[in-house]
Amino acid sequence: MPPSNLPDLPEPDSYQSYIVRVWRHQDAQNWRAFLHDLQTGDQINFVTFDEMLHYLFMRLAVQPD
Repeated sequence: MPPSNLPDLPEPDSYQSYIVRVWRHQDAQNWRAFLHDLQTGDQINFVTFDEMLHYLFMRLAVQPD
């Protein structure tokens, strides 16, 4: 389930561009992620890398395996 602070998802366009940052704090097991949508200016922090992937799958209307 994606975090509740996500913006409403518009219909997918034929082109989308993002800046993605991933990091892990010392002694942490999970990777954290930050996504910057270059078209809308939205900036979203994710607690886990999987949350970011889920958001992108939803945004791109892709069904993960």
